[in-house]
Amino acid sequence: MDSFKVLFVIVGLIAYITGVIGYDAGFGNFNNGPFQPYNFGYDARDEFGNSHYRQEYGDAGGVRGSYGYVDRQGLRRVVDYIANAAGFQATVKTNEPGTDGKENPAHVNMIANPIHGTWG
Repeated sequence: MDSFKVLFVIVGLIAYITGVIGYDAGFGNFNNGPFQPYNFGYDARDEFGNSHYRQEYGDAGGVRGSYGYVDRQGLRRVVDYIANAAGFQATVKTNEPGTDGKENPAHVNMIANPIHGTWG
């Protein structure tokens, strides 16, 4: 019975100490300092004629960027985007089949010029 009391006291002390001192679990208790502007991008092409790219830069005011691809059959999509205090805005330019540019889902501006024909 005495060992149970000792164990109970030790567990109680550990609980009290971690509650008083606090325990940093590593979530949100850090300061990264002032925001540092950044810029990155890539342009990749494969042996089949497909290519894709991305370019993005950001500062304390937000992020601006573009990404897209062109496949070997000439299908292309380009997405230009801005994310700032006003939210996320994107413009999609594409010639993919099934797009008509008449709708702008989720506040995304669609500019479509679809290619019609047989694929394969």
